[in-house]
Amino acid sequence: MNLGLMKRRTSQNDLPYDAEVEYLRNSGAEYIYVPIKINNNWSWHLDFMRISNQNAYAAIIYGNPYKIGFWTKTNGIVWTNNTENVYNDITVPRNERIQIDVNRNTIKFSWTETKKTVSSVDYTINGINLFKWGIGDNRGGVHNIYNFYAKDENGIIRINLIPVRIGIVGYVYDKVSGQLFGKLGTSDFILGPDK
Repeated sequence: MNLGLMKRRTSQNDLPYDAEVEYLRNSGAEYIYVPIKINNNWSWHLDFMRISNQNAYAAIIYGNPYKIGFWTKTNGIVWTNNTENVYNDITVPRNERIQIDVNRNTIKFSWTETKKTVSSVDYTINGINLFKWGIGDNRGGVHNIYNFYAKDENGIIRINLIPVRIGIVGYVYDKVSGQLFGKLGTSDFILGPDK
């Protein structure tokens, strides 16, 4: 069953979920698609934990079309903004909560002092997949996602995704639009503790 887009908040006290949870963890078979446009004038923040890789490339976030994304490799990390950059010198720790911040063509990794500059390539994506390379693709790893947000060129937060649950089923909720997004794929998310 496609649980992609659920419903919109109607008032501040009418939240469409039972509780916020600390994180969602995937098994590699499920993911979430969020239809939002992002371009290279925006900045964004991803708060996650790498648990394991199921293959060489394990997607955390992927743009539709293929123009922006992060994948954890066995040791390093891959970033793409229409071109591929493999950072074998940056080892992604396992079982440690970490962050990536992208500001136009600069990437900052929270677990190292290293900053990377990537080529400034114009791109516009029409949506993002969390936990997955792309629709119908099996190149997913196992990650926790705690938060994803993006700001436009004026510094205004345009999307702010947090993990939530309805009963024992996990979703992400956009605090900006009031929309709830459910999983696609064959398995269910593992839920972190309630916040």
